[in-house]
Amino acid sequence: MRPAILKMSVRKELFPMKHSALLDHDLSKSDDKRHFLRAIAVQQNGELHVATTGTQSSGAMSSLSRANCLIIIPEGITALRKGERVEVEFL
Repeated sequence: MRPAILKMSVRKELFPMKHSALLDHDLSKSDDKRHFLRAIAVQQNGELHVATTGTQSSGAMSSLSRANCLIIIPEGITALRKGERVEVEFL
């Protein structure tokens, strides 16, 4: 619905904005699937930094309520280190 509502509002950007951010801690995953992790992105010294909001369990509403973005970890990547660039999509 979001793209349709934005188009009716004469907006040119119809899909969520994606940005590059520096990861504030190590991350790992155990499979080859694409992951979307709940996270908080903040501006620090002119640079966008991102960290997860804690547990990523599907039933954990507290981590979802604190999130302002999602960290996107593509297929085939199983580990990311602090300071690496990641793609984030704002909510």
